[in-house]
Amino acid sequence: MKNLYFIMDEFLKVEYDIKALLTVLAIMEGGCGEEKEEVKRIINVLEGYLKSVEEEVHTAIGSLDRFVVEDGRKCR
Repeated sequence: MKNLYFIMDEFLKVEYDIKALLTVLAIMEGGCGEEKEEVKRIINVLEGYLKSVEEEVHTAIGSLDRFVVEDGRKCR
């Protein structure tokens, strides 16, 4: 059970880091002028990728959380 909590903690850290990167990308995009369309396109691609990864991590966290709860019930 200790290992599962460690894994959950690692997933939560990754989720936090993804949100931080999305915030940085939003700030970068806001600072780009119209002449920097290529940078904006790259930022949009990175945002899409990070949001996809964030969804996958969120799904994994939910699955792990349900497993931990069910496993905890079995141990009682």
